[in-house]
Amino acid sequence: MNSFAKKLFSSFSLLSLVLLAFGVSNLTAEAAAPATVQNVSGVPYNSGAVISWNAVPGATSYEVFSGLYSVSEGLATSYDESVNSPGTETSFALPNLTNGVKYYVAVKAKTQNEQSADFSSEITVTPSSVYDALPTVSTATPPANVTTENDAPTVESALALTTNLVKVEFSKDIELPEILPELSFSVSQSDDPAVSIAVEKVVYKIDYEGESNEQVHKNIVFVTLQENTMVDTEYTITASAAVTDALGNPIESGVTDFAIFTGTDATEIPAAEKPLTGNSAPGTNPTPEDAAAVADTIAPEDASNFAITSTPGEGSFWLDLNWKKSSAPDLADQKLYESTAQGPFAGGTSLGKDTETYRTTGAPETELTYKITSVDTSGNESAGVIASIRLPKLAATGAPFALLALGGSFIASSLRKFRNKK
Repeated sequence: MNSFAKKLFSSFSLLSLVLLAFGVSNLTAEAAAPATVQNVSGVPYNSGAVISWNAVPGATSYEVFSGLYSVSEGLATSYDESVNSPGTETSFALPNLTNGVKYYVAVKAKTQNEQSADFSSEITVTPSSVYDALPTVSTATPPANVTTENDAPTVESALALTTNLVKVEFSKDIELPEILPELSFSVSQSDDPAVSIAVEKVVYKIDYEGESNEQVHKNIVFVTLQENTMVDTEYTITASAAVTDALGNPIESGVTDFAIFTGTDATEIPAAEKPLTGNSAPGTNPTPEDAAAVADTIAPEDASNFAITSTPGEGSFWLDLNWKKSSAPDLADQKLYESTAQGPFAGGTSLGKDTETYRTTGAPETELTYKITSVDTSGNESAGVIASIRLPKLAATGAPFALLALGGSFIASSLRKFRNKK
């Protein structure tokens, strides 16, 4: 090969390598999966929920997954339903959900060539009839009023009724967190924020009109402090973003989430601020503290670590249910419900507040689902934790004994033959 040919071959080889590297690079870029979706959140409403998330660079669509059992906790291997969110929208309406049922939700980002990311962190949503119903929407169009037509609640005013009781009014009805609502408020001196007072409890204002008729004012709460305020000292009370309206719109942090009130030395609540009551006798109006027990409409925290193990028995399986009971301080009872073949739950067997194990039986070749709910002293019942098990066919119990009998007969026959030979 002459010098010119060698140079030409060398140049061609170098060009081929460059083109090959470029092609591989492009192929890798095209096949690369998008990043995992971050900051997934859910807003429940009546018979549905709106799921939102942060946009992922390079994603051309998103897939929303939902189911009755947690995939991230290993209670299920896949979600029950999945639906593609159109285009690059970062919120999606899940309609036709069952009120009172907890749904597990996760989101995946997808590229144009259908490359899919990992599941996002799993969240839960529980639709309820206590929420407003959203306007009719198609599954392809998230409801616009989730963030635009419904303004977030604002703190309108705060007033010290006694040395350690503050009345807070909001611009609209609010929803307090179901767990530890007192942590959603903070109080500190206005001129020295380092001096703070811990919040002991928070309750809605309730007017009682007879024993069976009560009116809850969800735009007014009574905040009880663990320490007394100082007279004529200004304090700032702040509500966190955990305080929302019925659609889940949170208070806008740092803008309309606080109010100023002045400390007082009053020890009795002004008559005008006491909740109304149907009792006509003077002085029988309940104070906010007295009303707290009656005003408790928040269900206790659910149990956790719910699992089922099975052991073959005579004609059926023994099922051992184990869980960790709710840590709610006002826990009064636990109830067990059963569902067969994904049908409706039945039962409601009382288990007592301290029980953490339960044994029952299940028929072979059936799918059983159990739900354990927590009930507090006010009768509020939690949504419950769910666990399922699919029982196989029981192995035949006669075969081993038949083989044993056959073996015994063979041994006896052999012994007789041996004796006869002797």
